[in-house]
Amino acid sequence: MPPPGKATVQQRRRRRPLNLKKYSKRERVQQLEGVPTETEWNAMKRLGSFTIDVQEKLDEENYYDTGSSSDPDDSGDTDTTSIVTTGTGTKLISRPVTFCKGNDARLFSVDDDTENAWIGRIRQIRRDLTDDKVWVKVYWYYSGFDIKQTLLRKFNPADFSPYERAASDDCDIVSARSFLGVVYVHDYDEHRLDPPDIEPDTFFTRTYIQPQKKIIEPKPGTETCLCRQAYIPYPWQGSSIASPKDDAAPDSMHFCPRENCRTWYHTSCLMKYGRVDDFNVTCYEGDRGVRLLAVNPDSDLDCAVLSSFSRPHDLDDSTSETSELNRSLSGTPATTFSTLAPPLSPLSLSEIIEQMAVSYRIAHLPSSLVRLAQSPIVRRPGIPPPDSGWSAVGNVKEVVLARRFVYAALEGFHPENGEHPAGQMEERMRDMESLLEAMERGEIWAFDGEAGEHEREDMDVMMDVDGEGEEHMNEEREAGNGNSHASGNAGAGAIVDDKERRLQILEKLCVELTETILLASPYQPYWERREHELETEMWMNTPPLVCPNCRGAI
Repeated sequence: MPPPGKATVQQRRRRRPLNLKKYSKRERVQQLEGVPTETEWNAMKRLGSFTIDVQEKLDEENYYDTGSSSDPDDSGDTDTTSIVTTGTGTKLISRPVTFCKGNDARLFSVDDDTENAWIGRIRQIRRDLTDDKVWVKVYWYYSGFDIKQTLLRKFNPADFSPYERAASDDCDIVSARSFLGVVYVHDYDEHRLDPPDIEPDTFFTRTYIQPQKKIIEPKPGTETCLCRQAYIPYPWQGSSIASPKDDAAPDSMHFCPRENCRTWYHTSCLMKYGRVDDFNVTCYEGDRGVRLLAVNPDSDLDCAVLSSFSRPHDLDDSTSETSELNRSLSGTPATTFSTLAPPLSPLSLSEIIEQMAVSYRIAHLPSSLVRLAQSPIVRRPGIPPPDSGWSAVGNVKEVVLARRFVYAALEGFHPENGEHPAGQMEERMRDMESLLEAMERGEIWAFDGEAGEHEREDMDVMMDVDGEGEEHMNEEREAGNGNSHASGNAGAGAIVDDKERRLQILEKLCVELTETILLASPYQPYWERREHELETEMWMNTPPLVCPNCRGAI
């Protein structure tokens, strides 16, 4: 037996921790010898960008069809591209590429020709003053393969699309010669109302990983649906990666855009858990299109004009409630809606606004836009058919925009309507535009101190945009007249005053613009095209699903 307190060789071996080699992406990136130490790095000169010659395999057909460069505008007056032939006869095109601080970039690795290409974000650029070599500090993006092979052994790479990456706090200092090109990694937040347009070969990220702590946030699937299954916009095709739903038909997902919901749900999960309107129990005054339109993406409350038509009513109710706002908008007595029993068939949007006598408010909107505003917000994974106009991120962006157009119109934002406070915005914008045009013509300050009283009155009227400046302008004019005979420099003083008043006008316009919310005008051809494209998507015809959280129509 060993002496007390002494351990056997077997025990010592058993207690010894595993000596795992720290993984660094730097080992798989092309490097020049002499990677700088922290001290050397701190002594280097900071740069905002660097330019290197990058070589790519020549696509001879496109190259000769388009000229000397795939993007001739980049080279200016001088063509800086060249063709290089390797020893094996392969033709490469060499061109200068500029990399800037903050750029996402592709770096050289053994996986260059695969979806697992190395991507990093440039954090800092520095040049060694002793040998002029440029070094770059890069924060790495991790692919699903990277996470499984180096960090989380139980991670399923199928939870990431081929071009999906996880941003990280893992950084390395690499040579500038390691860079192959600039890319753009889109930030895909599934809760956003304006997600980026992600194509099958688009790099994107929606998670953040801390390699040292082995933490990934959010974990795939934790913030979506009842099943907590990650949504894969573009699943792997022809790969050995196994996905739980590879053998199943793509399942569409519905989105609740309410401010405190903003969650995607699988159609099958909503059906499984009974999140469907049961018309044997409840009924609505508005049809499904109205109920979808009423779900306001910018609030937790329904659209005020349509709220009473989207609330469920028990079938044994003899009356239905309608908000005072709806009655005030229509100008009808309170008994018009409050004494009506729920209709045998739900009312369409056109029937509702006709009863409320506000049809004119949406008359200027394309009918295709109004119909899209009453569509469900859906998405479906996979590569869409050619010319379908569809993407895996869904139609959330355009449906939300269409609903905002309809809300603005129903609430009074119309060029010819001044009843609603928002309806006065068009007139105020016209006033500002007229004022700027007059200023450009010199009708306000392009005059000398001998300008007549009539001209000054015209100027004061034009400067009084909102009625608040008239008294101030009259006081200035009276003060100027009182001193005109007391000084021989009255003309010069008037010019100085005019300059000050000019600044006041510009400041006033700036304030007006900062307090103004502008909504773009609907472009009819676009909405007509989108309506036609979505009509062919039969999978969008779904049961009357409701949000598990707020019970709104989705």
